[in-house]
Amino acid sequence: MIKVAFICVHNSCRSQIAEALGKHFASDVFENYSAGTGTKPNINQDAVRLMKELYGIDMEKTQRSKLLEDIPPVDIVVTMGCNVACPYLPCKKREDWGLDDNITNENSRIKVLYNDYIEELKLTTSKGNWSNIDYFGQKVLKKIGNKKISDITEQNLQDIINKAFAAGLAKKTLTSLKAMIMQFLKFCRKRKSTNLFPENLYIPKGAKVSKKNILQPDDITKLFTSTHSTYKGKVIDDFFINAYRFQVVTGLRPGELIELRSANIKDGMVYIKGSINMYGERTNGKNNNAIRHFGLSAMGEQIIKDQKALLKKHDIKSKYMFPCEEGDFMKQQNYAKHWKRYCNYNDIPYVTPYELRHTFVSIAKNLSEGKIRPLVGHSKNMDTFGTYGHEMNGELKQTASQIDTLFKDILKAQ
Repeated sequence: MIKVAFICVHNSCRSQIAEALGKHFASDVFENYSAGTGTKPNINQDAVRLMKELYGIDMEKTQRSKLLEDIPPVDIVVTMGCNVACPYLPCKKREDWGLDDNITNENSRIKVLYNDYIEELKLTTSKGNWSNIDYFGQKVLKKIGNKKISDITEQNLQDIINKAFAAGLAKKTLTSLKAMIMQFLKFCRKRKSTNLFPENLYIPKGAKVSKKNILQPDDITKLFTSTHSTYKGKVIDDFFINAYRFQVVTGLRPGELIELRSANIKDGMVYIKGSINMYGERTNGKNNNAIRHFGLSAMGEQIIKDQKALLKKHDIKSKYMFPCEEGDFMKQQNYAKHWKRYCNYNDIPYVTPYELRHTFVSIAKNLSEGKIRPLVGHSKNMDTFGTYGHEMNGELKQTASQIDTLFKDILKAQ
């Protein structure tokens, strides 16, 4: 049978597609191979996705990136229009298909493309999200903003990550920087400005893991025994005391605590349906698993009772469980200021409101991973409310009881 080889530079996209389609439509006519003058660790992910969508072909299962010497002698060589010369690949017939890269804006400057990218994000996402992306984007612009997109290589992008690593940035920050780069390049590919797919970007080994501060047992005892704080030099009962306590016993993110509504707490369950970010925007939460529900512990139920009594005492009617004194949602910045004053008055080493969530996770760490997932809404693989269903409520309440025991043990020990 005639053997045909499809050749391009890295054997990662066009030649792989040609090999896959040849096998799919003409395997009874000729044997199909593909190779490159160089290789890539992975086949282009856009090519993989499109072949799955259009033809149901999973190239990652049947193909890999290969060098010219990895394939047998062939009868016909077809180059993909990548200016590839194949002098060491003998054949009976050779032709070049001259496939167009379909790149129309390759001379665009990175800073121009990036500005368009951010403008699109402003139209499609919250300020909390796009401003966080822009924080990392500005780091990229300082390095390559004036370059043409056609001049950018994967190594240029890796250099940005490497320099950030050398500057001492933590692993989590480097991961966010990498994610921003990948998303920006995806935008550029959609704009037909490049076909660069930097799938080999990596976080250098040894990237430091930032230390998370948490409340210690003595601090937790103070939190659950003292309601006092200060305001303008006077000792007061802290209006947000129940918010602090509830965050510690549930592990809610600050924005989730602020958005929590009275209607979302019923029958011993807490239903998290959104978040309010630092800009006062309501969002669906930090990730796809932020929308969740979990059982309320006995301590949590008591805190809710105390909070309802506090609101009644101040004659505050609000849809929010932990509102500001005017009844509207409290702003994250104000919440943090009140918490810091409370810590100072009660001689508690300050941790951020977000680290109150870390405190909860640290206390609950001895529970199984499966029990912690629905509580904190953090795992990428966690099922959300629609998957759990009501049959899970008994198990969630059992977990709440176990959480309750952990906190009571801490308070008893002090």
